[in-house]
Amino acid sequence: MSDFLKNKYFYLLGSLIIAVIILMVVRFPYDIEVPCQIVGQKSWALIQVEPDKLLSKTYDNTQDKTLNFTLLQFDREDFVKFQHFIKEDFWINKDDPVAKVISLDNQIMMANLTGELEKARDNLAIATAGEKEALTKEAEHALELAKIQFEAYAPQYQRNKELYEKNLISPSEWEITRATYDGYQSNIALQEARLEVMRTGEKDEIVRYMKDHVSQLQNQVQLMNSKMELGDIRAPFDGVISYPSQDSIICLIENTDSLLCKLPIPVSELKFVDPGHSINIRLYETDNEYEAVLMDTGRRSKLINGSPVYIGTGYLHSETNDAAPGMIGIAEVHCDEVSLIELLYRSFNAYVMKI
Repeated sequence: MSDFLKNKYFYLLGSLIIAVIILMVVRFPYDIEVPCQIVGQKSWALIQVEPDKLLSKTYDNTQDKTLNFTLLQFDREDFVKFQHFIKEDFWINKDDPVAKVISLDNQIMMANLTGELEKARDNLAIATAGEKEALTKEAEHALELAKIQFEAYAPQYQRNKELYEKNLISPSEWEITRATYDGYQSNIALQEARLEVMRTGEKDEIVRYMKDHVSQLQNQVQLMNSKMELGDIRAPFDGVISYPSQDSIICLIENTDSLLCKLPIPVSELKFVDPGHSINIRLYETDNEYEAVLMDTGRRSKLINGSPVYIGTGYLHSETNDAAPGMIGIAEVHCDEVSLIELLYRSFNAYVMKI
């Protein structure tokens, strides 16, 4: 064999080895571009599940799980009014009022208790100098009123008892109902004892019973205040208000102590993507770029436009003063380096997917 052919085969073999090294050994940078959306670290939503049910839910976007929820359920919806206090402001502070569930029954009961408390205080003031005959008449009137109040509340007590037995109201709501019912019963006994003291007792005993009655009414007013405060719905944390398109979501508040980005990662790209990879984000609303790091590649797959994806989570660690939850943009994930064959295959696959 001539030297020319030997050199030719040598060069061919060398070229082949170099090509194999380039194709299989040499690694090249590989990035993927996907859409993304900015979200807060935590979000809180007030959702109207049914006409007589409101769901208050706090969600952790970092861990993709519900932290807690409260189901507000009320009966006699024709006597219940829902009022919200959402302003046009973009920002809301913790404990700012968001909404209030107003019950006409509770308002009437509170007005009655407040009125009775004022009367009891006035009677106590009169008792220190008033005549026994006038106080006796007042005691008779108070006893009749106590019986009327008890009879008026008895149907509501029975209705709530049936709802509790069907697990349609919470244990705390039933405890308040039962305590109120017992309070009305005790009030009758107290008024009867008071009247008896008025008729037969001395003035010191009358004053003592009046003080007990005032104390009992104060406790009932405090109990009713606690019940009415259950209808006060307040912001659980500082954050921004967004207005979702779903009619059932009355209010959505997202905490902005730190901002995250949610991005769909195609299943075919998962083997190249790992937590810790850097991300460059460009938001359409600000036209600015932000740096982030991938925290999680997602735990559950979804179908988006017929393609299986995992929803990854990235943490924005650059300056984000002009970024806000709800903004969308493009995220460029800097993946593990790939071989030339993998790079050509991924690039071709991405081109086909766009078509």
